[in-house]
Amino acid sequence: MLKRNDILLVIFLVALSLAPLALLRQSAPAAYAEIKVDGFLLQTVPLDKDNEITVETSYGKNILKIKNGKIKVIYSDCTAGTCMKSGAIKSSGEMIACLPHHLLIEVKGSDSDVIIAR
Repeated sequence: MLKRNDILLVIFLVALSLAPLALLRQSAPAAYAEIKVDGFLLQTVPLDKDNEITVETSYGKNILKIKNGKIKVIYSDCTAGTCMKSGAIKSSGEMIACLPHHLLIEVKGSDSDVIIAR
């Protein structure tokens, strides 16, 4: 049978094991997105501020919307419109591509997001 002190010890150990997760979440840096055309970086935008960005090149025009930490293409004058159907992205490593416009949007984090296993 578990006694009162045993239960308190289990609760304390569970709380102690979860504490590092809470600390890591609080100190995680905000994500940002890199906007590239033909592989060249046009702009780096933070995802923590709502914004609307127009990318207009000789290939065409795209309008990107940043809201609630996510970025998506809300307008593209290309014929396929696949980039608009991709939806919003927010996690590091996710990408949206508009091939007719040679546009690539990739969500990144800071170097401190990378965990190296030893």
